[in-house]
Amino acid sequence: ETDETTTVIEETTEAIEETTAETDETTTEIEETITEKEVRMSMKKETTTRGLKPVIDTLDTYSKEECEKDTKKTCICSFESLKVDFNRIFSNAKSTKTAMEEIFHFECRHFIPVPDQFTLSSNGKPTVLASNHKPMTVDSEQGPKEIYEKSMDEFVAQSVSEEDDLTHVFVNTDVDIPCFPTNDIHLSTSEADHVSYKWTFGNKKAITEGRITENSDGEGSLSITEVNAGDSENYTCEVEYINPDTGQHTEETFEHVLNIVALPIVTVRLTLHYRGSVACDPSVLEMFKLYMPQQLQDAACRIAEGKHLCKIEVHSPVCHTESDESKERGERRTRIKKLIWPRPKREDSLEMSLNYEVFLHRSEEKWLSSENTTLCHAECHLYITFKLLRLLKESLAEAMATPVEIETHHGTENFYPASSHKAKYIFGCMGGYHLKDGFCVACPEHTFSDDGDTECTPCPPHTYQGKLGARKCIPCTNQWIPACNEYIEDTNIFIVILVLVILCITIAVFSCIYYMRVKEKTFSQMRQKVVPFSPKKSTSKSKGVKKLRKRVIIAEPESIEMQSFLESSTDDERDESKIYKSAKKEPPPSSDEEVPAGKTTVSRKTKKGEAQQDVSTKQNKATKKK
Repeated sequence: ETDETTTVIEETTEAIEETTAETDETTTEIEETITEKEVRMSMKKETTTRGLKPVIDTLDTYSKEECEKDTKKTCICSFESLKVDFNRIFSNAKSTKTAMEEIFHFECRHFIPVPDQFTLSSNGKPTVLASNHKPMTVDSEQGPKEIYEKSMDEFVAQSVSEEDDLTHVFVNTDVDIPCFPTNDIHLSTSEADHVSYKWTFGNKKAITEGRITENSDGEGSLSITEVNAGDSENYTCEVEYINPDTGQHTEETFEHVLNIVALPIVTVRLTLHYRGSVACDPSVLEMFKLYMPQQLQDAACRIAEGKHLCKIEVHSPVCHTESDESKERGERRTRIKKLIWPRPKREDSLEMSLNYEVFLHRSEEKWLSSENTTLCHAECHLYITFKLLRLLKESLAEAMATPVEIETHHGTENFYPASSHKAKYIFGCMGGYHLKDGFCVACPEHTFSDDGDTECTPCPPHTYQGKLGARKCIPCTNQWIPACNEYIEDTNIFIVILVLVILCITIAVFSCIYYMRVKEKTFSQMRQKVVPFSPKKSTSKSKGVKKLRKRVIIAEPESIEMQSFLESSTDDERDESKIYKSAKKEPPPSSDEEVPAGKTTVSRKTKKGEAQQDVSTKQNKATKKK
C-alpha cells in the first residue's frame, strides 16, 4: 500500500509538473503577446509624438510566420498590399517629411505564399525579348555602377532628416517656386499694392512670357510648366514691400536653386544555378528564357492586375554537364544537392546557369497614385526606390529557390536550384544624364552621354554641344560658335600652311624645268658654234688663221667630251699655225730652183701641196673624232 501510495504521489507530482510547464508556456505566450502589443502601442505613441497621424492599423497584419503556418509554403511580402499602404500614408500625411518618416519605420505587414513549384509549358505566356537589349554590366569608366546597400542607407538617413525643398525636380513636371523660402514671412493683404516682385534667372536674365511666369497670387511665386533639362538654373527673387511690423520700406533678395533630375535605371543582377536529370538540350534553355520570367514576375512583383513592380529577363543561359563543373564549386553544390535533389545523379545530368536581370520600374510611374505624386518630391521617390529594392531582394531570394518543372518532348523534367551568387544593385542613367548623389542629373554643355552611362563624356575635337542633357555632339560648321572658334582657327592655319607648301613645291618644279631648258638651249648653241673647218673654205692663209682664233674664243665647255674635243682641236690648230709660220718665213723658191747635190730634188710647189694635204688629213681626223 505504501508503494502504491508512493507511485500515486509520483504520478500526481509529474502531472503537477506537466501542468506547471503548460502554465509556464501559456504565460510565456501571453507575455509575448503583451510584449508585441506594447511594442505596437509604443510605435503608435512614437508616431503620435512625432506629430504623425497613424494611417495604418499595425494590428491588422498577416505575418510571415502566420502565412507559412497556415499554407505550409514559403511566404514573401505582398507588394500589392504594400502599394495600398504607401498610398494611405501619403494621403493622410500632412507633409512630405512626416510621410517619409512613416515609411522609414514601416515593415511589410502582409505576406503571400509562393507556389510549390513553377511549371513551364509552351502553353504559357512567353516573355517578349528586345532585339536591341543592352545589358547593364558594371563599367569602371562611363558605364553603369554597382551601388552598395550601405550607400543607400546613408542616403535614406540623410533624406529623412531634411526638410521639404524643391532642389530636385523631375523632368516634365510643373513647378511653383515661392519667393520666400519659408512661411515665416507673411505680408498683409492690405499692403499688397505696395509689394513688388522681380524674378531673374541665370546671369541676371529677366523672366519673359512663356513657360516661366510670375503668379499674381500676392505671394510672387514663379511657375514653370513642364520643366526640362535647360531649366536647371539659379532663380533670384527681389521683393520690395512695406514691413507690416515696422512700417518701413524693405528690400530683400532670395535665391533658389533648381536641378532637373530623373530617377536612375535600377537593375538587380543575380546568377542562379539549376540541376536536372535530363541531358543538356538547347530547348530547355529556351524554355527557361521565354517562360521563367513571367512566372517570377507574377509571384514576386505583382502590384495589381496586369501590373508589376519589376520586369524580369533571363540572359545568356549556359548549359553544361557535371564533368564541366569546376572543382571550386563542386563541394558546395554537392552539399546542396544532398539536401534538395532527390534523384540519383547521372553522367549526362544537366547543370544550368541563368543570369537574371530585374528592372525596377520607377516609382513615379508605377507606384504612387497621381494625387500623391505632388506631395512626394524627388528625394521622396528615390527613398521609396531604395526601400523597395531591399524588400524586392528578400522576396526574389525566396521565390527563386522554388523548384521548376518543364514539359518537354521527352516528358516532364524537374530542375532544382543548386546555388546562387550575391545579388548586385546596378545603377545607370538615360542618355544625356549622369549619376550624382543618387539622381541622374543633366550633362553640362559640351558633354554627352549614352543610355546606361553614369558619367558625361566631353565632346570630341571639332564638335560642340550648347545644350544641357545631350545624347550626342554636333560637328563644327560655323566659326561664330564660341566652342568652335579654336577649331576654325586651327583649320585656317592648316589651310594657309598647306597652300604655302603647295606654292613652294610648284615654284621648285617650275625652276627645275626652266633650268633644264636653259641648259639644253646653251648646249644647242654650243653645237651650232663648234663647226669643223672644211679644206674648201681654207683657201687663203689669213682666213684660216682668223677662223682658228675665232673658234678658240668660245664659251667654257660644260662636259668632259667637249673639253677633250676642244683640246685636240687646239693642238691640231697649233701645228697648222707653225707650218704656216715656217712657210711664211722662207722665201718662195722659183719653179726652176733645185736643191744641192746629194739631196732629193723637191720643188716648192710640191712641199706646199703636201703641207696642205697634211692639214686636210688632220682636219678630217678631227671631224671624225667629233
